[in-house]
Amino acid sequence: MRAGENTLASVERLAKRFLRGGHWKHPLRAWRLWRAERIGREATYRECWDYLAATKDTAYLMIDGSETEEGFRATGRQVAEALKEGLFISKGHRVLEIGCGAARIGRELAPHCGFWHGVDVSPKMIDLARTRTEHLSNVSLATVEGPSLGMFPDNYFDRIYSWAVFFHLDKEDVFMYIQEIYRALKPGGLAYYDTWNLLDELGWKRWLLELERYRDFGKKPLHRNQWSTPQEMRRYSEKAGLTVLHVLEGFLIQVISTKLPPDIPVADSSRLLAELREHVMRAADHLLPPLGIVGSVAEGDK
Repeated sequence: MRAGENTLASVERLAKRFLRGGHWKHPLRAWRLWRAERIGREATYRECWDYLAATKDTAYLMIDGSETEEGFRATGRQVAEALKEGLFISKGHRVLEIGCGAARIGRELAPHCGFWHGVDVSPKMIDLARTRTEHLSNVSLATVEGPSLGMFPDNYFDRIYSWAVFFHLDKEDVFMYIQEIYRALKPGGLAYYDTWNLLDELGWKRWLLELERYRDFGKKPLHRNQWSTPQEMRRYSEKAGLTVLHVLEGFLIQVISTKLPPDIPVADSSRLLAELREHVMRAADHLLPPLGIVGSVAEGDK
């Protein structure tokens, strides 16, 4: 009787999500998302995201909820502008995006930097990204096997960012990526990464929605959302060797960090940090995301 009651409750929850999220308008896409959640319980990160990127429509929906190319480009421009202003990205910079997906951001940001590199765990996402950036001459794309940037040398990038990616990863993988950011970032360069904030009221409400969403799943799908705290993200950053310049604390934890040059005198280090912090603090508001830009906070449908 208990098993039957649980099954009925699961069906009722699924039906409510189907109606509330407007998925009834796109039943085939809704079916693929539902299947991905089940596949994601046993698959690797690559298999899970490859399945979600099997079609352009599903990939766009999973990345930011867009239903058209125009909408996808619009949100990409918005985030690209935020990163360009918030991290002072210029034409001379070599920039890396971790978890670039279908190049939603990279397609819009590449014209503003010297060279833009995008990496993703999903070959199918990279295929979509390659198609969308084929008109750009300063773009390079590659797949990664896991939390490693081993294809790039040390001290290679002026800017490294990962937007709305780390909250899909286990904490161990987040830390290993931050270690790789430290290795690949040039001294004096800037890094940006974010994740859901469990200590924020909206972040907490979103976490409760996620709890209900997967209550009866047993083993959770790999692409589910995960949460952290500002203290935890600071700890990861500092233990990886980075120096945290600023942490924005809203429904997202947004970390901006740098890598100090080795053997730099204390006075020079203090002066460099003061200059970087002044610039970052002045531009940090550009990085504040409006609700919905990383998916639905209130509804938890995307």
